[in-house]
Amino acid sequence: YNHTKNYDEAKRHALMALQLNPRYEHSHREYVESCIGCGQIEDARAGARALISQFPNFSTASLLDRWERHHRPITPGRVEHLEALRKAGLPE
Repeated sequence: YNHTKNYDEAKRHALMALQLNPRYEHSHREYVESCIGCGQIEDARAGARALISQFPNFSTASLLDRWERHHRPITPGRVEHLEALRKAGLPE
């Protein structure tokens, strides 16, 4: 839902996914991005802290590196995703 800018729905689904599996990094990232999209900066920062507590070595650079290693193109949506993660305070 983040890719369609439906941030409220994205946040709702990310929260459900996190309840089912709090160790799934992608759900943490989607939650953070949806909060930024909704303008809920404090929720995004709390989500960023939760992501780091589960994945202490996470950084936006490591995510970008993973995408590149797996030959995933850096689309405008992925650029927006990285920008949202940075706005929430996740490490570069």
